Amino acid sequence: MKNKVWVMSEHNGWGNNITWLNWNKRRLCGHTTPHPSVGDELLCPFISGKVGRFKFKTVTPCCDPRDMWFADAEDVGFVEEENSTAALKDNDHQTNSIPTN
Repeated sequence: MKNKVWVMSEHNGWGNNITWLNWNKRRLCGHTTPHPSVGDELLCPFISGKVGRFKFKTVTPCCDPRDMWFADAEDVGFVEEENSTAALKDNDHQTNSIPTN
């Protein structure tokens, strides 16, 4: 089974969001249906234009609300420049709650 790739900039609305709770610890919170799975990849566009790649290490679902979850991620690297545009369907909603790289 192939792991899913989540694009952070596509999840930025009410009931459909992924945010950093603690950047230094790579701790995330989200509201999505379905939830990510361990091993799934997260692409996060940075203000600098680079696209960070992260892998979900843990995912803990909440019971109320059911779409909420917490996760820990690990750094994988960056999407290569020539693949950044293809990897992101919409780069207009960049996350500005993370440091520039």
